[in-house]
Amino acid sequence: MIPPVSFADVAAGSYGAAAYSEGGIHAWHGQLSAESLRKLHDLIPPGTKLASTPVCSVETSFLPEGILEAAAVHKSELIVLGANETRSPRVAAHLPWAVLHHVVCEAHCPVLTVRSQRS
Repeated sequence: MIPPVSFADVAAGSYGAAAYSEGGIHAWHGQLSAESLRKLHDLIPPGTKLASTPVCSVETSFLPEGILEAAAVHKSELIVLGANETRSPRVAAHLPWAVLHHVVCEAHCPVLTVRSQRS
């Protein structure tokens, strides 16, 4: 799930979507979506024998509601969420865990959280 970026966030000297002009924001979003989808597919090792083929989906919506809505629309049997480490523990103590907590509490299917591996 990619959180929406408002055009109000487009400002000089910023990073991410804000570094693009208003006209380039759509191209940036398309590239981000394609890269995210590729990364999802790459998480499944080649030759893995699964009972059914996983459906990978990249959508844009607010978190965590968008995750729960996408799971309902796709009739998901499992939600997998990453729990990434951050360089900002103060932020990590509130925002990512609030999303995880909300999804775990409200999901109508199992939720698997996966911690990122540090290199």
